[in-house]
Amino acid sequence: MSDVAVSSRLLIVEPNVTEQAAIQAHLEDNGFAVQVCSTYAEARQVCQNIQPALVVLTLVEPLSEGIQWITDLHQQWQNLPILVSSTPEIVATGIRALRLGAWDYLLKPMTQLSVLEHAICKCLERARLEAENQRYKKEIEETNKRLKDSLDILEQDEAAGRSVQSRLFPKATWSIAGYEFMHCVRPSLYLSGDFTDYFEIGPDCYGFYMMDVSGHGASSAFVTVFMKSLIDRCRFGEHADLMTDPKKLLAFLGEELFQAKLGKYATMVYAVLTPSKNQVYYSVGGHYPHPIYWSGTEGRYLPDKSFPVGMLPKATYENREITLEPNAVFALCSDGVLELIPNLTVAQKELALLGYIKDNHESVEKLFDVLLSQQHQSSIPDDVTVLLLRRTPTV
Repeated sequence: MSDVAVSSRLLIVEPNVTEQAAIQAHLEDNGFAVQVCSTYAEARQVCQNIQPALVVLTLVEPLSEGIQWITDLHQQWQNLPILVSSTPEIVATGIRALRLGAWDYLLKPMTQLSVLEHAICKCLERARLEAENQRYKKEIEETNKRLKDSLDILEQDEAAGRSVQSRLFPKATWSIAGYEFMHCVRPSLYLSGDFTDYFEIGPDCYGFYMMDVSGHGASSAFVTVFMKSLIDRCRFGEHADLMTDPKKLLAFLGEELFQAKLGKYATMVYAVLTPSKNQVYYSVGGHYPHPIYWSGTEGRYLPDKSFPVGMLPKATYENREITLEPNAVFALCSDGVLELIPNLTVAQKELALLGYIKDNHESVEKLFDVLLSQQHQSSIPDDVTVLLLRRTPTV
């Protein structure tokens, strides 16, 4: 039985009673639900009560009546698969039917009904894919509408905009399959040019990222919303395969951001966690400071040389991977974190940050408080974001 046969109700319009019986028997033997009619009038009556999954229509005289019914079906149900057949003498009418909305055309006589079955399966699979694409399109449109509404609010009021942007962030902590995601964000102004997110991609597969858009304030915040929209479009649309290939996703985002001509770029890290393998698969787009790995006994940076996302067209990136040991932490920080550590060289600040993560990696709030305590001014100079992925200690 074909997979597409399940719950697929077919309407067969065939005036030849012998052929009608043979077609019905063959298709029902292969799992299809079949309704047969001998005339266009009967078929019209059936379609007043149900919408078939597919119509198989044999063109016979009067041809104009068959053509008119195809036109009516296409107007009533634009995505209804219609498969027409005819003898070679009226092939021109069959071609006309294709132009009017029929999906496929077969010549009679059909010596092997498996040919008809194959054509039906192809049409039903195409219909399924088109319905799925429509659903994805609707989801994307709804997401884009929500994001557009968010942008409108940001333009009206920065204070309201901060509230809206905060709702786009994931929940502060999220525990899954022996791991815990934690994050904190502190903007230097009302709105943040930093953004982070984590989410499920599929079974045993979780995506997470951090981005730091150039500049500060509303214009950079708008770009974070734009970038989140692109990522959500990939998650729920035709580019879903990019979500498990970090380097390809960064290249896609960079090209989209560059083509948008917003005058902005973003440093970024995108990663994929596979809990069953205790593995993180990641790619870096010019992000600084580099990702930090705390093994449970020592910490180190995971260096990478790459361009920021959206700075250059056609930029390429590399995939890297690391296996997380028990009690390990994979940490991402925006460069504003280093701005909080005063009176030290860059190398000294990097070393100090490793120490802060070593001592406070069990709680992102505690780590954040320690970092903010280094800042003696009333305001922070740059957006500050920390994302921790922590392998939960086993009991």
